[in-house]
Amino acid sequence: MRALRADHATHHNWSSQCVSQFHVEINEARPATQMNRALPRLLAIPLALIVAACGTATIPPTAAPSATPSTVSSATPSSAPAASPTFNPTSEPTTTPAPLASPVAVIPLCSPSHLAARITRWDAGQGHRTANVEVTNTASTTCKIRALDQAQLVDGHGSVIINGQLPAASKFLIMAPGSVLTTLVDADNYCGPAPIAPVKVAFIYPGGVGRFIATALSPTDLSGVPPCMGAGSGAHVEMQPWAP
Repeated sequence: MRALRADHATHHNWSSQCVSQFHVEINEARPATQMNRALPRLLAIPLALIVAACGTATIPPTAAPSATPSTVSSATPSSAPAASPTFNPTSEPTTTPAPLASPVAVIPLCSPSHLAARITRWDAGQGHRTANVEVTNTASTTCKIRALDQAQLVDGHGSVIINGQLPAASKFLIMAPGSVLTTLVDADNYCGPAPIAPVKVAFIYPGGVGRFIATALSPTDLSGVPPCMGAGSGAHVEMQPWAP
């Protein structure tokens, strides 16, 4: 019986606190003027309803702490370390010296004494006389000869009958020992005295440093003397280039 009374007193106290709290919440929510107007109506609400509302109020249950899920660590694939470039010091470029060129053997000019020239025949036509001449290198060494020299028509004593012009320029030809070159020498319009036989052809080196004479067809040969075509026009003699 005492316990029942104690429970009733406890419930009464709790209801009183609930009603007081309810009034406080209303007072905080409304201004004073509005509260004075609404007070008669609020007082008209049956106390039983307020008590019932407070009695039905339930305290929200406290949520039990949830077990913290274990963090699954995702394995981050580790990339392979990039290979660091290897530093190779650049060496100074080495300059390879060019091989020394072998000295070029200087080929000497053929000595006139080692050149054996001879007239093989004479051709005649239209006042011209043309000698076919060949020359042979009789030396034991290689030499060179100008392709064009100053040509002369000479008599049996070597005196000049017709003097040719010195070529302005000429290339050289190489003559190995025993090699032979040929040429044509043309003469025209000789109006001088009868020459001494035999008539021959001579070749003069530039600067007068040498001369060699082709031997005649015969000791009495005068077939190479051209006829006079006009005393006022002058005589001419010239050669074609030496050729193998």
